[in-house]
Amino acid sequence: MVTIHSQNHSRSYSAGGLGLIIVGVIYLGALLLAYFLALYTGDLWKKVGTISTQPRFRFSQKAIVTTYTQTPGAQKIWTTSRAANSFIPQSKFVFPSMSVQTLEETGYTPNVQMLKNMITPAIAPKVDTFKFHFEIPMNSATEEVRGFEALLFFQIAVDTPVMQFNDAGLLRRLYLEWEAVAHISASTPAAASSLRVIGAMEPYQRRPINYLQKPTTFNDTLIALEDVKSISDIDIGKIMEQVIRNEETSFFSPKMVRFNQGNTDSFVVDIDINIPEWVMTYQPNFLETLKFGYMQYVLVAAPFLAIAMFIVNLLIQTGLIKTVVTDRVVKKKIM
Repeated sequence: MVTIHSQNHSRSYSAGGLGLIIVGVIYLGALLLAYFLALYTGDLWKKVGTISTQPRFRFSQKAIVTTYTQTPGAQKIWTTSRAANSFIPQSKFVFPSMSVQTLEETGYTPNVQMLKNMITPAIAPKVDTFKFHFEIPMNSATEEVRGFEALLFFQIAVDTPVMQFNDAGLLRRLYLEWEAVAHISASTPAAASSLRVIGAMEPYQRRPINYLQKPTTFNDTLIALEDVKSISDIDIGKIMEQVIRNEETSFFSPKMVRFNQGNTDSFVVDIDINIPEWVMTYQPNFLETLKFGYMQYVLVAAPFLAIAMFIVNLLIQTGLIKTVVTDRVVKKKIM
């Protein structure tokens, strides 16, 4: 008896030469198209992250105070620097009393505070409110206060969500530190005896914080009062122009401004500056982007790959891509 064992012929298609390049380009194009679609369309890809953080403020013991009277151009100026005050004409100089009170955040346990000190520069405690009190001597017989303007300088440190290894190989949180200024400006058509201002320091960013950014000090000193050479160097308008040009900074946002009418020999100013939590934006690193974005990319890429497979099979079947047909040899056994 003779038994013949056989099996069906199998046939495979493979693109050769230029055909392989065309197939590769089609699949690569599908993957790249899906990537750019996921990256730049709507919220399919996380491009900017946000973090709520309590900034650390410290008053720099530096201030410029100006009061305006009923005479156009007439003003009284004072700074916290003796060197700068020496350039102020006697007719414009005034020497007020100033006091600062801080209301600090409480409730931290030692362990939490120890952890915070390990990863952030402990330049200042977390302060909820700064209370400034000024008493500015005026001549009630000849001077009527019609306006007030001041710059109060602060040193700020802000934590970011980015963890980096420093030069010593220790994992530390990326922080930003800069000098900021609270610009208080108010005017009234009638003579005033006192002024009450309540507001908050709000953040300002030109662009999200880059995750590759190193711990950096921005605009460490907006103005060195000790280096002032003339009264024009303490011009409030010029200083504020410099503040606006900075990458990260903050501005004073007034919530209440109230004058009490009347004439007095001592113009009183009370300013409350609240420090709320800030919402900062940052650029996510690759791992964070992958964490939130890989599923969106997979969902977008799947139909593009299916379309690419259909196009490749169509090109092969229509002969637009040269193919090589290989028949597998079937072995037969005769017993």
